[in-house]
Amino acid sequence: MADNNSPTIGQRIMAFVNRFREPAPPTYTPPAPGLPPREVFMPSRAPFKGDGPFLFTDMKNGKTTFYPGPPEKGLPMTIDTLTQAVSSSEKGAADPYQTRNIVGQMHGRRSDAYGTDGAYIKTGDPRGRDIHGGGTALTKSKQQYDPQQPLKPTKGCTRGHNEDVARMGNRIEEFKKDNPGVTIPYARQ
Repeated sequence: MADNNSPTIGQRIMAFVNRFREPAPPTYTPPAPGLPPREVFMPSRAPFKGDGPFLFTDMKNGKTTFYPGPPEKGLPMTIDTLTQAVSSSEKGAADPYQTRNIVGQMHGRRSDAYGTDGAYIKTGDPRGRDIHGGGTALTKSKQQYDPQQPLKPTKGCTRGHNEDVARMGNRIEEFKKDNPGVTIPYARQ
């Protein structure tokens, strides 16, 4: 007679398979009252040492995080992003890279490819691989300027939702204003 508390063969197989899955990335929920309940991705794979600040794109998990440093400098901010190059891109366009100091948020670049004004963060990459919104592939559906437009591949940049990239760019600009001369390195891995 079988024990009713024994796992089924399906449960045993799933337990075996789950041992080989990569664990979910760690998250941080801001404890301060009044903040949105949105979780913030804390990049454990970021190549930076010390207390920050830094900007990091986790290509595998589709997240970009601005980490200002210790809590007194502000809370981290994470947005969903896509780093995928179209087939006509130059070789290595979607490869990982690092810069020593980002330029920051750019204005006056409203276009189908880059999205709404302010939805552009210049990373300082000599190849021009930056973080922006928009999407030329969305021009037929007229979604390239939507606040949460679908994320489509680029020619090598990292794409985020228009309103998210603009909001992150604003946070970076506020940080730079409050901390003049402090460098913000960037890595995309």
